[in-house]
Amino acid sequence: MKTAIIAAVARNLAELDLTAEAERHAKLQQDLRDIAGARQVATDRRNAIGAELRDAADPRGDQVAAALIRGETTTDATRGSFNKEMLEEESAALAAGLQNLSVREREAHAAIRSVEAVERSKIVPAFQPLLDHGREEVSAALEVIAKHYAIARAVSGASGFGGRSEADAYGAILDAAVRNSRLMPHGLAEVPADVVALVASLQGRTSAHRVYAVTSVPNLPEAVDMTTANLIAAAVEGARREAAV
Repeated sequence: MKTAIIAAVARNLAELDLTAEAERHAKLQQDLRDIAGARQVATDRRNAIGAELRDAADPRGDQVAAALIRGETTTDATRGSFNKEMLEEESAALAAGLQNLSVREREAHAAIRSVEAVERSKIVPAFQPLLDHGREEVSAALEVIAKHYAIARAVSGASGFGGRSEADAYGAILDAAVRNSRLMPHGLAEVPADVVALVASLQGRTSAHRVYAVTSVPNLPEAVDMTTANLIAAAVEGARREAAV
């Protein structure tokens, strides 16, 4: 890798300021800890209220005995000394509070994801020199692949089946580069002139096999297949007309 490019990325990373995001993230993490603590307190109290309500609905013997010793009437002793309505209201309020805590927790997590997105949006440009250099090198490599793809197609046109496996392999790369990644514009891949001359030298020397001369092909395999099909159809039609004469 070129030293200048590495140095440029290193400089970009060194100048990267993520202080605000770090502070925001720390605050949100503390909010989540506070929410978790509040949830535990509320949950423990609701559980205690539930237990108290169950005990009051079916008072234990020791509770009734203690109330009778205190001089309470039998009705009061068996009913217990608690306010059911107040406890139920408190439990309902705690339930509403727990629901709100869940909402706040989701909002905090969403805010954390937003902080992560901001950090990533700052990091990506710092590495852009590496990506730009990569596109340049890959573009040059794709031009070489496109040339050999055209050569393989020319060999296939000349021989009928030779070069097909190479064309399939190179074509898969070009398909991804042209169609999916936009690393290369859609266009024609030229067969080198000396290869065209070699194929031309074979024409007229075969009897049963027809040699097809290919000078260029689209750099998308799908388009090439259509072009090849049209060439074959045209050749067949030409042969049919010759036979008819």
